[in-house]
Amino acid sequence: IGCGGNSGSSASRARNVVFILGDGMGPQHIQAGRIFRNGPDTPLSFETLRARGVLDTGSLASQPTDSAAGATAYATGERVNNGAVSTRPDGSELPTVLEMAQGLDKATGIISTSYIHDASPAAFTAHNATRDASADLIEDIVLRSQPDVVLGGGLPEWETFGGIEQGIAEGYTFVGTAAELAALNASNTSKIRASVISFLSAPFTARTRSPAGKSASTMNAKSRVTLCSAGGV
Repeated sequence: IGCGGNSGSSASRARNVVFILGDGMGPQHIQAGRIFRNGPDTPLSFETLRARGVLDTGSLASQPTDSAAGATAYATGERVNNGAVSTRPDGSELPTVLEMAQGLDKATGIISTSYIHDASPAAFTAHNATRDASADLIEDIVLRSQPDVVLGGGLPEWETFGGIEQGIAEGYTFVGTAAELAALNASNTSKIRASVISFLSAPFTARTRSPAGKSASTMNAKSRVTLCSAGGV
């Protein structure tokens, strides 16, 4: 997933990649948004991009497709059964684009207006045969994929299943409000984890850490890959 110029030179390649997923969004939703925001004849900003396409993210075995299978198609390039989170029917795990970016030593992140371990964001950060395994999905995020930035909802379940304690044990700092997050010093904070209690106005939590053996200046100099989800069904 990427963008850039046509020459293929390093100077024309995108340094950062942002993947935005509108959960359940199709052409009709885009049209409705355009009419609401701009009127029928003025395109939305992303409708003016140079490259556009259509992608079938249907599930492997049934319709309608749910968020787990649809997001997995985006995250891994493969179809899975409804309810599966980046996991094949035989139980084997599918590598996600976020994990591939980490393999290239890129910094990564996930942002969601739903809860962090919901099917859509979890497809980029976790693996499980069922989207309902909240405890396992949270553990995958905290102990395995460990994106540099995680912003979203789901604080009650993170507390219930020990996600915050696990994060602290991994070296993360707990931040409890938006003001505290804004006050973090980016020069010495390289990883941020957050849970939003409500979508717009409530306080939220964050966890931060600096990976062992890597200075903040080294981490901050990396390309950033931010994966965004507009929520889950």
